[in-house]
Amino acid sequence: MKTHMENIRTTAHTSWNCKYHIVFAPKFRRKVFYGERRLEIPPKYAVSSVVGFLKGKSSLQLYERFPELKFKYRNREFWCRGYYVDTAGKNAAKIANYIKHRLDEDYLGNS
Repeated sequence: MKTHMENIRTTAHTSWNCKYHIVFAPKFRRKVFYGERRLEIPPKYAVSSVVGFLKGKSSLQLYERFPELKFKYRNREFWCRGYYVDTAGKNAAKIANYIKHRLDEDYLGNS
C-alpha cells in the first residue's frame, strides 16, 4: 500500500499531489458513452485548459473513427459545453447528478 508521501510529485520548486476526477457527457442525451477519467494534472496547467484539450482531441478522433457521428452531432459539437471535476475521489452520486442536470440543460438549450 502506498503512503501519502509516495503520491507526492516534485519539481525544482514545487511539491504536488493534484488528482482530479473529470466527467463530460455527449450532447443530445445520446448514450454513446461518457468521458470519465481520473487524471494527475501538474499545478502549472489549468484544469479547464486540459479538459478543453481532451474534449477537442477526443471529438476529432471519434469523428475520424466513426464518420457517421458527424450526422448525429451538428457542427462537430460532440460534448456538452460543461464538465464536472472533483478532487476528492470518485463520488458516484455527485457525478450522476451533474450528468443528469447537464444533459437536461443541454437538451433545453438546443430545442
